[in-house]
Amino acid sequence: MEGNKSQQGFFISYTKGSFKTTVWSNPAKTERLPYGWGATISKDLTTFYFTDGNDLFKFPLDSSLVQKEKIDI
Repeated sequence: MEGNKSQQGFFISYTKGSFKTTVWSNPAKTERLPYGWGATISKDLTTFYFTDGNDLFKFPLDSSLVQKEKIDI
């Protein structure tokens, strides 16, 4: 909602299940990033990109925290 600061920013949620039985964690707001939108992660999973509407930002991702998993569809 516009104007409600508690609902603005980046929220993190992750799956605690599997591809067939997805169980998502409750979203948690991260205060470590400034307000922004348009978030995307680079194809090689090394960089997080977003904008605040005026500028583009990028943050390196810690490879020890990124989990790569092949999903069979």
